[in-house]
Amino acid sequence: MAYATVQPLMDYYEIPFKGYIGFTTTQTKLFGKKIVAFFDPVTSQQDRAYIINNFISKHPQAAFVQVSRETAQILANAGYYINQIGVETKLWIDDFSFAGTPRSRLREALNRGHKEGISIVEITDRFSDDDKICLYEKMKALSKDWMHTRKVSSREVIFITRCAQFHDEPFVRKFITLNKNGDIEGFTFYDPIFDNGEVIGYTPSIERFSPHSVKGINYFTSIRAIDIFKRENIKVFELGLSPLYNLCPAAFKTSRLTFFIFNMLFTYGGRLYGFKGLSEHKRQYRGIEYPVFAATKARLSVGYIYNTLKHINII
Repeated sequence: MAYATVQPLMDYYEIPFKGYIGFTTTQTKLFGKKIVAFFDPVTSQQDRAYIINNFISKHPQAAFVQVSRETAQILANAGYYINQIGVETKLWIDDFSFAGTPRSRLREALNRGHKEGISIVEITDRFSDDDKICLYEKMKALSKDWMHTRKVSSREVIFITRCAQFHDEPFVRKFITLNKNGDIEGFTFYDPIFDNGEVIGYTPSIERFSPHSVKGINYFTSIRAIDIFKRENIKVFELGLSPLYNLCPAAFKTSRLTFFIFNMLFTYGGRLYGFKGLSEHKRQYRGIEYPVFAATKARLSVGYIYNTLKHINII
């Protein structure tokens, strides 16, 4: 998730030649200021504990959101309460297949897309600058329409996902989805996943489609992109976070109140965010699910939950 830290509103705690942690300062009238770090530190495996411990020595009450089990273990050793906040889903592209009943919905979407004449095109340097400007303006208009169809209408969720950037970005792959008439039906931006400086995978950071587009067009776009990545010998396709889905008591010191709040939000919080719909969408790929965690110094973490949800525009 290193690329997810590249956001305009993110602050950074950096140790030269070691790495950095992306964080932000949340503030509400009800709970005041609270420091929240997002994602694992961008650092080597051997320096992870070093940079975390230095960060919490400067910000001893900071909370952490969307971190891996390895980071959670380091924070647990430092006295933090750890709670699962959902799962991230990963596909190993070489092993991925549409065979079998569990992925029948994906096959149906692929067949429907071909029948309807749907196609995807990547925005590359073969487009002129003027063509790119025109395409990005059309995507902005579609994005605005899309926002009005969402649970969190007119507010874009930030920090846990990158905001849409309607211009070229280094290493980011940007695809438009076209109907049979060549009109834009949607677009998807894929952020790179690095390992030792090499791109080994991609994850969809932005997916937006016309509310009038063909059913399953989002599946169609992902499947076609996976085909392209496979031909390029890309290894990993990560679907990202399913917030609050499939929660289990963590094998750490856990806040029972936080666990209860998260379960209630998933069950009854559909008017705030599409928790169930998002998890059901990603479940269709039948990928490998990895638990993702949040960590707080205090057992009673209601203030951090409220501030974070407010700060990322869910409430």
